[in-house]
Amino acid sequence: MGALYSAARDPIFYSHHANIDRMWTIWKSFGRNDITDPDYQNASYVFYDENENLVRVKNSDAFDTKKLGYDYKQLDLPWLNTKPTPRMTKAQRRRRRVKKVDLPFTLKDKIVSTVVKRPQINRSKVEKDEKKESLLFSIQEFAGSFVNVSHAAQTSSDAGSTETTFSIGITNLWDQLDANDEDSIVVTLVP
Repeated sequence: MGALYSAARDPIFYSHHANIDRMWTIWKSFGRNDITDPDYQNASYVFYDENENLVRVKNSDAFDTKKLGYDYKQLDLPWLNTKPTPRMTKAQRRRRRVKKVDLPFTLKDKIVSTVVKRPQINRSKVEKDEKKESLLFSIQEFAGSFVNVSHAAQTSSDAGSTETTFSIGITNLWDQLDANDEDSIVVTLVP
């Protein structure tokens, strides 16, 4: 599914996207709203319909699954109020020793861990709402796959190399782990 030109031919494509629609429906059931930005709502795409006619579809046309002719059964959500269990206590986290790795580094055949300092600790709810905390990764060359599917590769000045970036939001994770007073995070990359 990583190649956008042929993703719809992948057997898992339909169930994957149906599950994304289902999760979006659950998200909206909590009182969340659809994206209201007019540029997003009015962005459109051209598809062939079941009669092989070209039709233009806007993002906003797909917000309500009932209008599309389907809905999802309401099920219990046992995971809803579950929070992750910390692997270490605060005392264990303070005692850990991680070798500092100079960034950037090459990830070959070994697990690499590094400590990333946080710009601010013990932020208020207002500060967290105004500015989310995330880790930003830039991968200059890679083979295989990883959790982020980019829409286009950016070619760097080096012949044959590609670069992609992705970020992981960690604001809520600090709260869930009761670790807002931690001044750093250990990032571990596994090839």
